[in-house]
Amino acid sequence: EEKHMLINNEIEKSFELMHWSFAHLNRLLENGKAIYDFVDESITIESIGIYSKYNTDGYFILPDNRERVLRILKYSRNLYKILKTKEVANRRMTLITIPNTVLKNEMISDDIINQTIYMLDTELNFSYSHTILPVAKRKFLGFLEGN
Repeated sequence: EEKHMLINNEIEKSFELMHWSFAHLNRLLENGKAIYDFVDESITIESIGIYSKYNTDGYFILPDNRERVLRILKYSRNLYKILKTKEVANRRMTLITIPNTVLKNEMISDDIINQTIYMLDTELNFSYSHTILPVAKRKFLGFLEGN
């Protein structure tokens, strides 16, 4: 009888811990979703190069506002809707605002000037690698799927 009470007590403690942890995880997930939605809404996408319906590969420019760097990434999209990216260049940002068309011509080398190029822009200075880039890639993939 005493053994059953101990087992029931341990099971009850386990359920209390699970209930607490699920509530805690749910709050964390809600916070993460709120951050994701906020970042996603802050990112704008515009074509600054030659527009092509063939958009399975090309380039995009994305600011890393925390480091004050514009990053140029080559992208390729496969049949499984996976977007692979590789940073190919970067440029230090200045206080002077440069129009996107001038920026494109200045930053992109001649061999890729005729490629599809997009500007993904945001004013946020969140972590580039942990927040801005992953959210931008997901939004950009959705953008490409819609075009």
